[in-house]
Amino acid sequence: MPYHRAPIPLLIMAALFPLYSVVLLLTCILAAPFWVIKMRKRGGWGTGLLQRIGQYSKPDFTQLQGLDYYHAVSVGEVVIAIKAIKEIQSRQPDYHAVIACTTATGHEIARTQAPKSSTVLYAPLDFQFLLRRLFTQLQPRQIILVDSELWPNLLRYTQRHDIPLKIINGRLSDKSYIQFIKFRSLLAPLLSQIKAVCVDGSEQASRWQSLGVPAENTHDVGSLKFDFAIDQNRAPAEFSKQLDQFPSHKAKILLASTHAPEEEELAQELLRLDFPFLLMVAPRHAERRTEVQKALTTLGYTVTSRTTFQQPTASGHHAFLLDTTGELSQLSSLADIVIIGKSWLKKTGGQNPFEAISQGKLLIAGPHMQNFEPLFSKVVSQEGAIQLASPNNLADQIEELVKEQRAENIAQRGQSFLKKHLGATVQTADFILQH
Repeated sequence: MPYHRAPIPLLIMAALFPLYSVVLLLTCILAAPFWVIKMRKRGGWGTGLLQRIGQYSKPDFTQLQGLDYYHAVSVGEVVIAIKAIKEIQSRQPDYHAVIACTTATGHEIARTQAPKSSTVLYAPLDFQFLLRRLFTQLQPRQIILVDSELWPNLLRYTQRHDIPLKIINGRLSDKSYIQFIKFRSLLAPLLSQIKAVCVDGSEQASRWQSLGVPAENTHDVGSLKFDFAIDQNRAPAEFSKQLDQFPSHKAKILLASTHAPEEEELAQELLRLDFPFLLMVAPRHAERRTEVQKALTTLGYTVTSRTTFQQPTASGHHAFLLDTTGELSQLSSLADIVIIGKSWLKKTGGQNPFEAISQGKLLIAGPHMQNFEPLFSKVVSQEGAIQLASPNNLADQIEELVKEQRAENIAQRGQSFLKKHLGATVQTADFILQH
């Protein structure tokens, strides 16, 4: 019997959705003070956050009716949505879309990097009355979820109002899958309506199918996160000029998308290098700039930030702190070695290593890269990147690679291996355009 006709799941849905909404409301009320503080720190206050509770003073919704609606939670999802939109626009120049985010950082990336023809909004909280208020005005042609953001009321709304729903870059982590499978009876009737799920690999396809997505609607196209054939970001001349003003050094080493206390631990280990280097640090969250600068200064680095740049004059160890949002790719293109963050902390799963590898950089990661498996392990097995069990021998590893002139060869192997996985963006765009 098809999932959408099964009586027991429907009864479960009827009972649980009101309870879900009540729990969500209580959570929002309790979390509101902390959320306000967080948004002030991250620069989100004053960017239209009232849209999350349905207060849309602009834009003119009559100009947005019938467009594709991309639900992209934060930075990573927004970048993927932008890739897909740009690919479609390369075929259909008049293609316009709505990008809806839930975080201030994601909203800022969408606002500054999405095509000008796209409209950027904050997604409403997952309440039926807020979704109804927005979608009644937008009348979207289809809703495209990026990654695996399965919001129950959003799924339920699209089913009730017969709005086509698609998922791109649909990755279910081990943790998410275990959680979702527990509610299979609830999810299956909703997921059975999905028109297309674009995934990376047969294992991901099987997971979505086990949750209720029809097999004919799951498509293995690869991952947009790993597809950097489109829109390679290169650093502007101003960026290069700033870095050129530092004292001479043998290597530029970037700590990319780091979380506390990675900056301090890695920067301290790099002090053991026996050659001059420029340390570049890009924290995952720019609002930690003061905390990171203090930690680096305590270790003995002379720190110069991107936004308050002054020509460095002191001798010794220098650090360049990226205290802005959306410029990591550009800084990465100027590095010699990229050390990826969130990979040295237990149970974190790492940050995206593939953009740096695709740029031809030597990539070094810690032991925790679960979020980017199995592809990352394949790159390492092909000697296209380095993965270390601990930061304790990081300096020794870098010295050996530099002295033996192996760094460039490893970087080239990684870049060549990733080229074999290009094309996910093109295939994903094909499925978005199918109606």
